[in-house]
Amino acid sequence: MEIEINNEEKQRILVYSQGKFFSGGFYKTTMDEIAAGLFISKNTLYKYFPNKEALVMDVFAQFIEKMKSLVGAVVSSNENAVQKFVNLIHILSSNLANINDKLFKDMQVHTPQIWHTIDEVRKQLMYDRLGKLIEQGKKEELFIDYPTEIVLTVFITSLRSVVNPDFLMNSKFAKNDAIKYTFRILLGGILTKKGLQIFKKLKLPQ
Repeated sequence: MEIEINNEEKQRILVYSQGKFFSGGFYKTTMDEIAAGLFISKNTLYKYFPNKEALVMDVFAQFIEKMKSLVGAVVSSNENAVQKFVNLIHILSSNLANINDKLFKDMQVHTPQIWHTIDEVRKQLMYDRLGKLIEQGKKEELFIDYPTEIVLTVFITSLRSVVNPDFLMNSKFAKNDAIKYTFRILLGGILTKKGLQIFKKLKLPQ
C-alpha cells in the first residue's frame, strides 16, 4: 500500500525537530520526545523518517538549502565585494548563533557520515561563493591581487578550523564572535587601501 505523504505535516516535523536539535543537540533527543512535542504518534513520525539519522539528515539538508539561497542572493547582488563580505558575516552570525555547539559534536561522534557530508557541502559552498567574491574584489581593486586559490584555501581552512566543535566547545568564543573575528582578520590581510576605507565605514554584527 502506498504511503500518503502530507508535505505540510512533514515540514512541521522538520521545523520542530530543527529547533530541538539546534538548541540541545540531537543525541539525547528521542523520537518519542519529538512525536510528543508535535502531538503526533510515533507511527506518523516514522512514516516520513525511518529513523532519527534520516530526520537529522533532512533537517540539515533543508538548513543547507536555506543557507545556499541566502548566500547566493548576497553574491549575486549589486553591492561591492567588501559590502558582500560584511553581509555574509551577518548571515552566518545570525543563522549559526542559535545552534548549540553540542550539536556539531554529537554529529562528529555519533553520525560521522552525516558530519562529513555537511562539512563537504559547506566547503564546496565556500569555494563556489567566496571564489566569486574574491575575483570581484580584485577587479574592483578592493582586494590585493593575490592568487585566488591561495586566498580561498586560507579562508576556508581558517573558517573550518574556527567553526568547529572542538574549538568552539573548548574556547570562550560564541560562534558569531568566532565568525566575526575570523572574517575581520582574514579580510584585513587582503584589503587594499581603497577596500579598507570602505570596510571601516561598514558595521559588523555585534
